[in-house]
Amino acid sequence: MDADAVTAPRPSWQPWRCDGTALPPSWLLSAKLLALAIVPGRRLLAAGPPFLPFVTWLDAPLAHAWLQPLVIVAFYAGVAALLLNRAVRAASITIALAVLVHIAAHRLEYANNVLFPCVFLLLIGLYHPRTGLAPLRWQLALVYGGAALNKLLEPDWWSGRVVDTLMLEAFHLPWYAALSSRLPALGALLGGLTIVCETATAVAAACARDTRVVIGLMIAFHGGMLLLTGGQLSFAFLYLAVAIAPPFVTATNIDDRQAAVSPIMWGAVALVVRLLPRLLSHVPGVH
Repeated sequence: MDADAVTAPRPSWQPWRCDGTALPPSWLLSAKLLALAIVPGRRLLAAGPPFLPFVTWLDAPLAHAWLQPLVIVAFYAGVAALLLNRAVRAASITIALAVLVHIAAHRLEYANNVLFPCVFLLLIGLYHPRTGLAPLRWQLALVYGGAALNKLLEPDWWSGRVVDTLMLEAFHLPWYAALSSRLPALGALLGGLTIVCETATAVAAACARDTRVVIGLMIAFHGGMLLLTGGQLSFAFLYLAVAIAPPFVTATNIDDRQAAVSPIMWGAVALVVRLLPRLLSHVPGVH
């Protein structure tokens, strides 16, 4: 009998364990946290038959009857398998494809904070040691680079109109109203700063030797947005930044035992970020 087969750890049924599977521990931890960004999937359960699909044949009578039940079963089967460390790569791909099919069948369900975890779950499921972190890095570069380019081409970001509308009409922030009355260029300044931050994150994702810089920039950017908007914007992406962090934080470590990154610690941090909006909703004066 092969000695490696005897000593190799077996996957545990305990959800907080991330070792002994076909994925590195940090990648599996990230996949679990990304899946929890979609769970409990209330929108998935409440969606019903296809409505305004991106793909026309999903509006066929057969799809109306069977598509959504199959998507729901596939999604929750994938989540259960992933959390219990069973066929983790296939489970990650199953979750991603289930939600992507759901979005393809329901145009109004399209949202960046849903598409983001799906794409990264798909890439984690396609993990190969030869490519390593490269697919995740290039996907992040594409996300933040595309966001920055979109703003660069939009005059309202340069003029500050977008920021003014968000801060004054959507979020009703007294501090911004007072400061912008004294500094009319505040909206343009914050709009330009947003473009710089997204560009820096994209460049770091593509080029930085120390991949921890990428996560640091993401958390600083979305954390800063939370502070400026009084907790009304970017909670979802702050959680996603924490969720994808483990592979990036441990990419420079040679010893993969360190790549477990203490699942309990990361899970606790992610849980706090996930629940913070609900906790703040009970604080007087916080929206």
